[in-house]
Amino acid sequence: MWAFTHPLNDNWIPITTLSHMLDCTIFGLNPAGHHLTNVLLHATAVILLFTFLLRIKVSVFVACVLSAIFAVHPLRAESVAWIAERKDVLSAVFFFLTLLAYLRFAENSEASRVRMPRDKWFIASLLLFALGLMAKPMLVTVPAVLLLLDFWPLNRIPYSDSRRSFFQKFAPYVFEKLPFVALSIAVGIVTLVVQKQGLAALDRLPIYLRFENAVCSAATYIFQTIIPTNLAAYYPHTEPSSVSILVSALVIAAISFFVWKFRQSRPYLPVGWLWFLLMLLP
Repeated sequence: MWAFTHPLNDNWIPITTLSHMLDCTIFGLNPAGHHLTNVLLHATAVILLFTFLLRIKVSVFVACVLSAIFAVHPLRAESVAWIAERKDVLSAVFFFLTLLAYLRFAENSEASRVRMPRDKWFIASLLLFALGLMAKPMLVTVPAVLLLLDFWPLNRIPYSDSRRSFFQKFAPYVFEKLPFVALSIAVGIVTLVVQKQGLAALDRLPIYLRFENAVCSAATYIFQTIIPTNLAAYYPHTEPSSVSILVSALVIAAISFFVWKFRQSRPYLPVGWLWFLLMLLP
């Protein structure tokens, strides 16, 4: 109960706190055991990612390459090496489990027209999502990611059907995500309350600086994915230069234009791009 009533480092992450407590019970303060747990969690996430890719009909070769990149990329490996970043590797496990359970629900609902909340896979996906949120609140945008999956690869939303109105096409699938949205809102409110002191410090930054930082951060993540340099455990806030802001905005605009142009022939491009932006948003 203590883990659910006491924040950890200005975050409400009771599942992560419980995992640290369990490690301390088993391994004491020997860091080797704590590192081992992170490695095992990350390995589990890699296997789940590989399974997810196969389930959405990605070829075995591509699934192997993407999973291997996820496994060893410095942006992911730094969370494994840093014991205190347990919330990242733990939430990744619950995130992929949520996606896999949702895929099963979607397959069942299309085959038998079974709708939530009666389907056991829908309930499982919702519970796994709740655990993921309690591991790391960054998963609050997952309901939107699930809606993206409805577009591609599930093709549940007939967006090219001109005979049906926008509301008719989207409303049932948006309504379906409301329980997930409710969980996101609840955890978001708890997080805001817990992080009150940290947010007070953020309020001293003008809104335009925060917007500029967001634009530059999105472009920086793209660059660091391709060339993982200048990584650190802590990134102090620095005001970006005008050139950095302009280049970052142009990169984001160019990618957005490209994925929009090929949205019909390659629907995975806008889905992947929006997935990246949504998961980065928190």
